[in-house]
Amino acid sequence: MRDDLRSGRLPWWSLTGGACGAVFVFGQGAAAPVVGVALFTVGVVAGQVLGGLVVDRIGVGPGGRMDPSRQRLTGGVLAVFAVGVSVAADLSGATSGLALVVIPFVAGVLMSWQTAVNGLLRVSAHSALTATFISFAVGTVFLMVAAGVSTAVRGWPEHWPTEPWLYTGGALGIVFVALSAALVRTAGVLLLGMSSVAGQLVSAVAIEAGLPLAGGVTTWMLVGATIALIAVGIAALPSRARG
Repeated sequence: MRDDLRSGRLPWWSLTGGACGAVFVFGQGAAAPVVGVALFTVGVVAGQVLGGLVVDRIGVGPGGRMDPSRQRLTGGVLAVFAVGVSVAADLSGATSGLALVVIPFVAGVLMSWQTAVNGLLRVSAHSALTATFISFAVGTVFLMVAAGVSTAVRGWPEHWPTEPWLYTGGALGIVFVALSAALVRTAGVLLLGMSSVAGQLVSAVAIEAGLPLAGGVTTWMLVGATIALIAVGIAALPSRARG
């Protein structure tokens, strides 16, 4: 991979995936408490879908250019709609800080870029683990700088969370980045992002059914998860060859 960077076969901007991930993490802390999880999620998914369409269209990822077929466009719209349906009840009461929705939207677009460039790293290094390590190393540097600025302005946190499971997010993020880097070449950024959205909604239903955290499974949640799965199925359909 080092030789690819020196020769220009691997562009320098392929190393920016970790920075995009850092922006997403920062956006969660800055915008989610104000706009609410519902609006934040919808903004991220909308950004992912649009970003996935653009990234696939210009051919940034290792799979090259993928024109947005009718099936993928339809699936993308349904994916955003599915998340909107799932959080319909929460959206009805979300009225404050609407301007901050631009933050999760931008974060979603950057997530698509991160998936594409991490795929490039994976192909060059012949290792999803190497691509994941580089992405997290870059992201860690950005977050450390942000944390330093925050500490200088606001001071050190007075209390730390005591529940151990709250510290597992980083480990789960490593798994997500590694799988994305490994699969993006064949699936494309848009389809991979939509599959991630469907997985999140299905997992939310399973968690709420087995270990309720937010009032249990709702009808909207079930409908949203179903629509998301249908969206992924439509987007995965092969395009018809034009005669």
